[in-house]
Amino acid sequence: MTQLKQRAKALAPFLILFLSLLMPRESAAGVVSGAGLACRAALPALFPALVLSKLISSADLPFGRFLPLILGLCCGFPVGALSVCDLKERGLIDRNGGNRLLFCCCNTGPSFIIGFCGQMILRNVKAGLLLYLAQCLLALILFLILAPRAKLLSPDAKPVSIAFALKEGALGFLQIAACVIFFSFLTSLFFAFLPERWTLVRGIAALFLEITGGMAHLSALPFSTIFTLCAAGIGWAGLSVLTQTAGPVGKAGLDLRWYLAGRVCFTVFLLLLSFPLKKLL
Repeated sequence: MTQLKQRAKALAPFLILFLSLLMPRESAAGVVSGAGLACRAALPALFPALVLSKLISSADLPFGRFLPLILGLCCGFPVGALSVCDLKERGLIDRNGGNRLLFCCCNTGPSFIIGFCGQMILRNVKAGLLLYLAQCLLALILFLILAPRAKLLSPDAKPVSIAFALKEGALGFLQIAACVIFFSFLTSLFFAFLPERWTLVRGIAALFLEITGGMAHLSALPFSTIFTLCAAGIGWAGLSVLTQTAGPVGKAGLDLRWYLAGRVCFTVFLLLLSFPLKKLL
């Protein structure tokens, strides 16, 4: 079974490369679309957050374990996870505590949910606000359950310079942009095999792979369906965000399965909450 998995991992890149050579137009369109999304959506929302979160995380603040939750809810993916990893790498939290915080502190930011999802996709700012508040409530409940067991160790804060924060923010954004572009490329290839009339299937598949591009593919669906799928997408966040998070989580010695379990939990609960929330619109 292990050998089969290793062979599949080795063959997958060759298959994708072969498909990209067979479909150069779709490949190019996916890369161009991903680059546009990275510049229009990710750059203005995430780069300042990545720089500022690095400065905030390095400061000797009194609210310790609350920091990943605050940054996750204010800045969005993957800042919450990066904050948890930063605490672990600086020795301010142990592995068990870091895993518990990964479960509940990795969230979608308000600018994305209210601005992009609510205003641009749903054409309803109130709908975006309701989804954001639902996510905040769920994150807070899970945090209050899990965080008391996340023990903070002796603080040893070493503030970083603005130059260091800018460098780390730039490197972090380049990795995020690369993930957005690559998964946009994969989505474009995948869509080549799906008829255009399969709007719902295409939307769900795109949302599973990459949240920003996935949201953009939902616009042709009825409002009720879009709202429900947006709620699930906000919880799941996409394989692109998982890829962005996996590296720092592994480097910090944390368990990525806690992050995945948290995403599944958020997906299920936000999906179920979307039905009563629709009645408020």
